[in-house]
Amino acid sequence: MAGADLRRRGADLPPWPWPPGLAPGWHALWALFAEAAQGHEPTGFEMSCRLAPAGAESARLLRGLAPTGPRAALAALPSRLGLPEAAAQAFTAGLADGHQVFLSVEQGRAGLVAKLYLEWPVPVAVAGPGAEARARPALQMRGWKWPLDPHTARPVPGAEGAARLRTTDYWRWPLARPEAAVALLHGVRGGADDVRATLACAAAALERALARARPGFDTALLLAHEEGSPRASCAVRLHDSGLRADDLRHELALLAGRWGLDRGLLDKLLAGIGPRELGWLAAGAGPDGQGFLTLYADARPQDFPLAPCSVQAAPAAPYQ
Repeated sequence: MAGADLRRRGADLPPWPWPPGLAPGWHALWALFAEAAQGHEPTGFEMSCRLAPAGAESARLLRGLAPTGPRAALAALPSRLGLPEAAAQAFTAGLADGHQVFLSVEQGRAGLVAKLYLEWPVPVAVAGPGAEARARPALQMRGWKWPLDPHTARPVPGAEGAARLRTTDYWRWPLARPEAAVALLHGVRGGADDVRATLACAAAALERALARARPGFDTALLLAHEEGSPRASCAVRLHDSGLRADDLRHELALLAGRWGLDRGLLDKLLAGIGPRELGWLAAGAGPDGQGFLTLYADARPQDFPLAPCSVQAAPAAPYQ
């Protein structure tokens, strides 16, 4: 989960568990994002691993930037990658007020997926004093997610690509008392059992983070919602808490067992993810209505997978 606090930490960390055989389009899209980010202030990089009944996906990489430089390349990015016109216009219009932009590439069950996010500053009504002001949720971020051809990073042709566009809103839920969030996550009623199990894992993560928090730890909840989709999830901010994925081995093993995931797969993932400090943890129901849990960690350039020498930025292409 992206945020204003992506940092690079840790000199001696094991390699991230990138899956074998990243598609050429994955590298081409990442190269295009690097090109579009030139001239803007970088705010950091983030890797993530998503666990769900269908398996694990760790080919997820995001870069953050403050749109302080020339915006022509950023503004052209949605159309260049075939984002449908209405969504492309919304992203471009939002750049004027955007606090941060996040560019994300993922490869998994859904194929190659491009993601653009706009984050806005926390409104004064939420950040300011007073219990009433702090109790108001605020729209913090909007994300547009759509498929690309895994070989070329060009748009998926025809109506199929447009129909698979997802727009996700992330609402910051103010926390006057972080302990109340633990009780909230533990107390969720209704919904699928595996969804409640993921929220219980998020509650355990937040509880342990609060118990060991370093000075400056400031948690937050982001509630995600997608129109026309079962997606309903919560992300817990863990930056500066010192919490690592290794600290959640027990809960992760319970989830893996519930979903029938191979224990060897979990051990392999945690070999690379476990020692890393977590930035966010997201849990809830995915677009397919099934439970999921995603672990987010800061990334450094040396963590990135090596691209084939022939890879170049994805070519411009209209949405067909």
